[in-house]
Amino acid sequence: MQKLSSLINKIKSNMDNPSTLDSIVVETEKIYKKSNSLTVRNTSKQLIALAVDSKNIRYTSKPIIVNFESLDKDIQRKYSYKFDKFKDTGFIEVKRASQNKIKGYLVIKENKIMLRLVTSYSGNEWLFFDKAIFLIDGKNYQYDTPSPRRDISSGARVEETSDLGVNENMLTLMNAIANSNSNSKIEYRLTGDKYSDAKLTENEKECIALVLDLYNKMTN
Repeated sequence: MQKLSSLINKIKSNMDNPSTLDSIVVETEKIYKKSNSLTVRNTSKQLIALAVDSKNIRYTSKPIIVNFESLDKDIQRKYSYKFDKFKDTGFIEVKRASQNKIKGYLVIKENKIMLRLVTSYSGNEWLFFDKAIFLIDGKNYQYDTPSPRRDISSGARVEETSDLGVNENMLTLMNAIANSNSNSKIEYRLTGDKYSDAKLTENEKECIALVLDLYNKMTN
């Protein structure tokens, strides 16, 4: 655990160093594979997720060119904007995306905007998913989801939720969803120890297009 603690501190001091973050992931994976301790293995998974997220954030983090408040009111009404004064951070989500299983949202901090993607599952059994695979217009898109948060909801249903900064693969996927044929049925699989297949709803497709549109309006 002492080694993992030192790696956590190393992540925090190397948020702007992708190669170091990659090396931390490799080192932590070795610790995970060698250990029989459940605590060490769970902590390792969380550390890997933190390193991956820290690296991903750099990819879509951009300076804000146009403030949300200065956009046309008709545009603003499509989104909910919340500001956490204790974290000095703003959060923007498409209003009708709150219950979506696959959704993007924006984080605003220090006059920069970051794009994030939520991937979630609920069901009767744990998947322990660590990858999402999408089929869009005959093409395969996928991204890793290391160490999703896991909870048990009412009715004894289980929930697994990944919330990550958007990297190159995820942005490519989101653009493919936004630009997909209006008649396309987008299928996806969340896979790990087990897997679950689902179809993206029209609302999920439209909300992803809307969050990308806002991201582009505020950064271009």
